[in-house]
Amino acid sequence: MKQPAVRLVRLGRVPYAELLALQDHWLRRLQAEPGPQTLSGTEAGALLLCEPAGPVYTAGLRGGLTPEETVRLRALGAEVRATGRGGLATFHGPGQLLCHPVLDLRHPLVCLAGVRCGKYITSHGLALNCSTDLTWFEHIVPCGLAGTGVTSLSKELRRPVAVDEVMLPFLVAFKEIYKCTLISEDIPS
Repeated sequence: MKQPAVRLVRLGRVPYAELLALQDHWLRRLQAEPGPQTLSGTEAGALLLCEPAGPVYTAGLRGGLTPEETVRLRALGAEVRATGRGGLATFHGPGQLLCHPVLDLRHPLVCLAGVRCGKYITSHGLALNCSTDLTWFEHIVPCGLAGTGVTSLSKELRRPVAVDEVMLPFLVAFKEIYKCTLISEDIPS
C-alpha cells in the first residue's frame, strides 16, 4: 500500500493568527471531503510549520486565564488568544518551532496525543522551544502543570539552537513515525 502524502507547508516567521487561519482553511477543506478516496491520490492532510513572529499566550477549551490575567499579559506586550485545543494556557513566541498537523485519520496514520480531533481530522499541534525566551512562561502556569518548569533545546544543550537547525531532524522523525511522504509547499516569508 502506498504511503499517504502529507502536504508540508513551511510558513517561516509569521503572526500566530496567520497560522490559525491556514489551519482553519485545511481543517474545512479536509472535513468537506466525503472520504480519503476523493483527496488527491493518497493525500492525508497538511503539516504546517512556523516560528511565531511575536509573543502570544493561548488558552485552550479548559480556559486557564482569568480576565485579569489576560489584561496583565497584554500589558507585557503579548497577544492573548482563546483556541479550540484542549488544555490550559501556554506561550508561543520567537525561537519556537510550531507544528500544526491537520491530518485526515481516515488514512492509516497514527493519531497524535493531545490534539483536537473532529470528524476524523486533527487540528492542533505542538511547540518545540529552540531558543525561546523562557521568561515569558513565568507569567503563567504552562498547561496547568504547576512546579514543573519549561526548558528549551538551547538551555539543555548549552548553546544557541535556531528553529532552522531542528527543522530537518523534526521532519525526518515525523515521516518515520507517521509513515508518510511529505510534499513541500513552502510559503515565502
